[in-house]
Amino acid sequence: MRNRSAVLFLSLVAVLALADGGELQAAARSTSATRNRQGLAQPLNLQDPEGPWEFDDDARALGRQVLALLNASREDAGLKPLRGHTQLDLVAYQHSVDMAQRNQVSHQSPRFGVTTKSRVRLAFPQVLRYAENVARNQSPKALHSGLMGSAGHRLNRLDPLFTHVGIGAYRVSRYVVFLTEIFVVAPREQMLAEISVLYTAVPAGHLPGEEMTHGEIGEERIHVTAPGRDDPEYWTLLGISDFNEERYQEAVENFERALRIDPGYDYALFDLGRALVRTGRAEESIEALERFLELHPDDLDAWAAAGTAALMASDYPQAERRFRRLVNERPRDAGSWYNLGLALEYQSQLERAETAYLKALGVDPELAAARNALERVRR
Repeated sequence: MRNRSAVLFLSLVAVLALADGGELQAAARSTSATRNRQGLAQPLNLQDPEGPWEFDDDARALGRQVLALLNASREDAGLKPLRGHTQLDLVAYQHSVDMAQRNQVSHQSPRFGVTTKSRVRLAFPQVLRYAENVARNQSPKALHSGLMGSAGHRLNRLDPLFTHVGIGAYRVSRYVVFLTEIFVVAPREQMLAEISVLYTAVPAGHLPGEEMTHGEIGEERIHVTAPGRDDPEYWTLLGISDFNEERYQEAVENFERALRIDPGYDYALFDLGRALVRTGRAEESIEALERFLELHPDDLDAWAAAGTAALMASDYPQAERRFRRLVNERPRDAGSWYNLGLALEYQSQLERAETAYLKALGVDPELAAARNALERVRR
């Protein structure tokens, strides 16, 4: 029993390192839009630099939120709602990813050198009246507030002549979303039925470089003030800073302040769960993460964090369930295979644990913790 306790302690130290490490390895290999759980201080997770870029589920969900908020404001102003359009969305999405690749907010493409006019007219030659808003902020709600608080952008959004809007929202981290809104007058739906030329599909050097003009509607930049102390975002961002500096107890306190302001602020819920694990409060971590998973049942990063917390709480069946789902969804995640092996080993399912450790090493042959664990279960 004494040897087993020593192994458990050492293994759990490894779990905490590998739960994030495996996630980062998986993110580095991915070419889809992924979310960085470390907050603003960490590198952005970007799509493959080669376009064209396709939507993922997160982009679609973000776009629906932006459109709902936009049309609610139009309704309040006595205006007809704008119609969303998939093809128009795709053109807008190209520019959001393009901006994110260079971490710039501009009406001119950082990579392709074309402005709004060329991007829209290449795609839809029959469209003659259009406008564009571009922005970067933490969430659809923050983007909406910033745009409606800016005279030029509000003008575009509440223009009674526009009929359709294309929304391209691209999340590069938990608190960074790039947004492009393209507004058009299209009295006939057929005008948008098919993209003639998608600018990101044109080979480099085949598009004419353009200088920015001052005639585009919506050229005004957005300036959004920092959140105040009565905003849960304020305390959440402080908590992330504390977490990144390994001040875990301070992080917990700031995430709890955010949730006292808004108990449903899901960003703080997830980060609270992670911080509680680092302070050794595994049961409380599980409770916070389960609340988050009620809102986002398919969030695999939350499943990973909850599995780690279950290991620390010695709830090995729950940890096994969490990590089994993860390896089914992310079979190239060595950290999840390793953690599944731990959950099985501590239930004395040594043959299954051995298989899991072998899977981990098959993904990452340099994973020393998995090699050590494999030797242990084979004794």
